[in-house]
Amino acid sequence: MSTYKEIESAYKQNMFAREGKKESLVDLYQSLEDKSITADGEKNLHHLAARFFDYQAIEYLIDERVKPRADDSGNT
Repeated sequence: MSTYKEIESAYKQNMFAREGKKESLVDLYQSLEDKSITADGEKNLHHLAARFFDYQAIEYLIDERVKPRADDSGNT
């Protein structure tokens, strides 16, 4: 099972991976038992996927009916 921080860390590792070595992180989202997890500032999984421009993760979250919501700063 993954946590918000583990998924964030995997995105950061992907940033420095060679072309062809970057991985889809949708599997990490799928492994979450609780998809309503948040990080500091009430950022949720939609914020994380959007921050790293991961349209596949966003589509997965929408399909799973995980609703985007505002964080502490009002960002959705």
